[in-house]
Amino acid sequence: MSVKNKRTKAKRYTAAVIGAGRIGAFFDAPNSKEVLTHAHAYSTHPRIEFVGIADGRPSHAEAAGKRWQTPWFDDAEDMLSILRPDIVSVCVPTEAHATTLRLITKYRPKLVICEKPVTNALDETRKLIREFKRLRIPVLVNHSRRFDEALAKIRDRFRTGVYGNSISASMLYTRGVLNNGSHVLDVARWFFGEVKRIRPLHTHVDGLRHDPTVDAHLVFEKCPSFFLMSGDDRRYSLVEFDFLFENARIRFSDFGAPPIAIQIPRPDPLYTGYRTLSFAKTIQASGHTRNMYNLVRHAVRHLSEREPLRCTMEDARRTQELCLTLAKKARSLKA
Repeated sequence: MSVKNKRTKAKRYTAAVIGAGRIGAFFDAPNSKEVLTHAHAYSTHPRIEFVGIADGRPSHAEAAGKRWQTPWFDDAEDMLSILRPDIVSVCVPTEAHATTLRLITKYRPKLVICEKPVTNALDETRKLIREFKRLRIPVLVNHSRRFDEALAKIRDRFRTGVYGNSISASMLYTRGVLNNGSHVLDVARWFFGEVKRIRPLHTHVDGLRHDPTVDAHLVFEKCPSFFLMSGDDRRYSLVEFDFLFENARIRFSDFGAPPIAIQIPRPDPLYTGYRTLSFAKTIQASGHTRNMYNLVRHAVRHLSEREPLRCTMEDARRTQELCLTLAKKARSLKA
């Protein structure tokens, strides 16, 4: 067989997790059908060798190592210095992100995956953005809905003009503008670009007292009228959106991995001169059960094929800044 016809073996990468909490290791198990943790995503990806997990709580580290059959460490620096992984996931509590990220820079991995938010302070996040840019270490932030492949295809179709311009959009959420609101507003930024105007309409608390749930009207670069609407997490949790484009209506309910509904305008079958929407065609969303795996797959594609990162630290900073601005503006409203 000629060299030309030989298949090139795909490059493999080593990966490690810092933080043996729920998102790092314990939301699922090796025999789970769902992929909900960094450990599970690394363990199942064919081009990843999951080489270790670290946690400052020895009992957590040991339990995670045994669960995922990988070496465990009670000191993250020991793990990094011994293993030198290509990819490192940061799954520690947010208040420990900055210290952990700076520790990781000493060992120059090829890529870092960080849970959101990057830090609790925008100034600290800006410093980290500059540091990682100077060191040329890419950071991928897990705003999970960006890694729903069905949603990504819809976004690409909108951005390439298939659906026409945006007419209006609405999103429903519960439990705080920083907590769950950051997810829906990140999707809004991902689809529609940066916000131009914000008008808070109502606020209440259905989660943490310092994190109000805010209703608001916003204007984005590519959406002239966007309504952020709240439910009450004390009654039930909810994340939904409804996007009206010139050539389509897209509806998405985020819980239970339901399908995304797409309707296309058509001539009204009864009334001449009017246009109505077709019966909904559905496509299956990846949902929470696959987004973590898609995140890791995207990381591998970035390293091997230079696929642009879907959510950088700067993306995450801008979403966090939008949430903080909205919360600040909402303080003037009577709850």
